[in-house]
Amino acid sequence: MRKDQTLSNSADYQRVFQQNKSLRDRYWLILWCPNDQDGPRLGIAVAKKKVKKAVQRNRLKRIIRESFRQNRKLIGARDVIVLVNQGVEKAKNPELFASLTRMWKKVATNEGNPKSKNTG
Repeated sequence: MRKDQTLSNSADYQRVFQQNKSLRDRYWLILWCPNDQDGPRLGIAVAKKKVKKAVQRNRLKRIIRESFRQNRKLIGARDVIVLVNQGVEKAKNPELFASLTRMWKKVATNEGNPKSKNTG
């Protein structure tokens, strides 16, 4: 994945965390907001607290990156952050790809919950 296709600094991540829409399913939490770039950019957060083994964290990151690459045109000009839910490492790869594909379609149609104005 090229550098211009990733969220590269904390300011980019903070902007998505503050101005996001979100989708959640059994495996993923996806946050996104529009960007002023030509295409989508991806940020991945796979916490050691959620997925203990490095091998599994790396597998999940590869799955996320590949799914993102396959669905780039569908997603459009958005900054996206993918976070994992507890227990995601037990799922098989095809199940994870199918889940992400469903999520990308919802992101493309701008479905999702807007960030709550009540933060506290």
